[in-house]
This record gives sequence, structure tokens and C-alpha cells, in this order.
Amino acid sequence: VYGGSCDYMKCTSVSTDCQCDSSDCPNPHGLPVGCTKTVQSCESEAVEPYSSTRIYVYGDVVRVGLDRYVCLGYPFGLWCNNPSYQPGLMDGIWSDAWRRDGVCPSGPTQSPTPPAPSTPSPSKVPTQAPSTSPSRKPTSAPTPYDPNSSSPTGSPVCTETEILFGSGEVTRTITDNNIGGRDGSNSNKFAMITNVGSYLGQPFNLKLESDLANGDDSNCSPGSAANLASCSISLNSNGAVDFFVNSNSVHPIRFTFIDASGNQITPLPRFSFSVFDVGNSEYFWSDGNFDTFACGGCQDNCCPVGVEEHSLVYDSNANIVTNGQTFGGQQFNANRAVTSIPEVQDPQSLTPFQQSQSVRFVFTNTSDFVIGFGRAGGGIRQQFAGYTNIGVNVC
Repeated sequence: VYGGSCDYMKCTSVSTDCQCDSSDCPNPHGLPVGCTKTVQSCESEAVEPYSSTRIYVYGDVVRVGLDRYVCLGYPFGLWCNNPSYQPGLMDGIWSDAWRRDGVCPSGPTQSPTPPAPSTPSPSKVPTQAPSTSPSRKPTSAPTPYDPNSSSPTGSPVCTETEILFGSGEVTRTITDNNIGGRDGSNSNKFAMITNVGSYLGQPFNLKLESDLANGDDSNCSPGSAANLASCSISLNSNGAVDFFVNSNSVHPIRFTFIDASGNQITPLPRFSFSVFDVGNSEYFWSDGNFDTFACGGCQDNCCPVGVEEHSLVYDSNANIVTNGQTFGGQQFNANRAVTSIPEVQDPQSLTPFQQSQSVRFVFTNTSDFVIGFGRAGGGIRQQFAGYTNIGVNVC
């Protein structure tokens, strides 16, 4: 019997009426009455052993032994209720319904969860349930990831180098914090986040600098992240990084992985990079140097997750112009109906609403890329992290 403590945040969202003239009530069409808003609530629940007789929904987390698995969003999550998709260490069709979610801490005693019967049984979902051997494309949703090799226990379902910004066994700090040369007394026009990952046994850092000429960005401002200074960054307690954006500006930032000697590292075979908390008039831009991306519930496009109504708006051919320079790439714009996003508690457990306003990029064979953070008059901060639970399991 497992004697340890293993929990996760279970979040639900419901649509409720709100007063149309209230500041926290989205009203993009200027309605006098009949407005609604999405209200989310989260509570801690224990991670229970997988059971073939239990009904699972999107976001439920189970364990098999000490290994955790989370049920994917619609339509893939429908398969979570089919015992043929019981999650496990060996690769199989279960990865169409579940993804790995780390490992529960060891307790005083524990024993493996008995395997479910190998004989398939009818789906527990009475409607819209898939067959025992469903098509890889159950709806117009993107094809779920079908791994070719086993992922290490406790890592994301994609075999990749993990980029981490949260607290843990390794201390991570920000040095310089001078993106765009906003501090005239510091000749280092960059910010460095230390110990964000390890490759071939060697730790590496992440360097952020303006991609504008000479690394200068006149739209960046002096001051600290505590004062919301433009182009300043801070390590958030939720395991993400805050980037503060100037009003009516866009800041193209080059991200480069750097070794202990200050040199750019060997290109990483594969890694994820996520951008979230994009609402109001905010947007971000990419140079397109990624392999694929998940935006909300879709791959290589944007769509809401599950029953959510709104997602980011994707522009596959977008130019940004700042400080007299033009950059071509792809842009992700906040949905005008989304004026407020609940504070992210854990980038690994974004709610369907939060995922719908977010993107996870997958990069291959590179060690640098450019992301531009921008906004009109609303908003002020965007967040980024490495691997997150955004949308489908692209790899």
C-alpha cells in the first residue's frame, strides 16, 4: 500500500452570468444584458491508482505504481475511460489518451498497482466514445503523438531536453537583467538565467538579449521587475518566468543556450518552450524557427481546449516593425473577448481556459530562437516556461 502523499490541482470552469458593465465581465460586443464569464475553481486532490472501473475526465491524474499520468483533453480524453488505454511504462495506444506527469514521492511503503485486465471492455462514456481500435484522427482535431521510443519515467511524453525555471535541487538565478541596454551603467545588454537545463552531462544557462541592432531597445525602461519595468524579467514562484512589456511596443528577444564558459552550446535535439498568460491586447511573435507547436487544443493552429469558447488567434505570415527594423515570422494574438486570465499556479497544470490562451513550441536541432513579446494598451506581463501541459501532445 502506498504510504506517501501525492496530490494534484483539479480545476473546473463554469460559465456564469455577470453584469455587463462590470470591469471583470467580458463584453466585446457592448451588450447591455446577457453577459457571461468563465469562473474557475481549483482544489487539491489525491492522485489515486488507476482503476478500469472509474470514470475519468480531462485533467484527472492517476498513478501506476509511483508514475503519474494525466488524462488529455477532448477528444483524446474520451479514451481515458477505455481499459485498453490503461497508462503504463511501455509505449502503446495509451499515449493517445494520457501523458506522463512525473513521479509521486516515495512513501514509507508502496507496491505496484495491479494491471487492469488485458481484455478490452466497452468505453465508460455512453456517447461519443471511441472504439477499441479508434482512428488516429477521431475528429478534425490533430493527430495525437505516437512516440517511436520510450520516454524516461517522470519526463514529458516527448523524449526531449527539459528546460526548467522553477525552484528545486538546482539553484536558478537571474544575472544582469539588462535586456535592451535599459541600464546605461551596465555594458552587458542581456539577462542570464542560470542552470535551466543539462545536456550531455553539462549544465547550461539561458541568455536573453534584444534582437535589435547592437542589442539596444529604446522601448525598454530602467527599473526592476518589482516595478514592472519594461524588458525586465523575474523568476515566478510558479516555475515560470515573467517578462514585462511596454505599452504599444513589441520586444524581439533572442533566446540562446549558453555553457559555463559563455559559449553557445551544441544544438539540442529536441526541447519545448511555452508562452502563456496572453490576454487583453497582448500578442507574441516567433521567427518560425520551431518544428511544430500546440496552441490551445490544436497542432500547428489555434483552437480552444474542450468546451472553452476562445483561443489565441494565429497569423502564419506576420511582420513586426520596431525601432525602424522589420522582422518576418508568425504571430499569436490574444482573443479580444479574453480580458482577464486567472493567475497560473503551475505551468504543468494549466486549466483548459489557460491552455487556450497559450502556445507550446517544439524545437529540434537548435540552441537559439527569437520570440517577440508585444501589446497595445492593455496587459503588461507575459510568462514563459519549458514543457507544459498545453493542448495536444505534439512532439
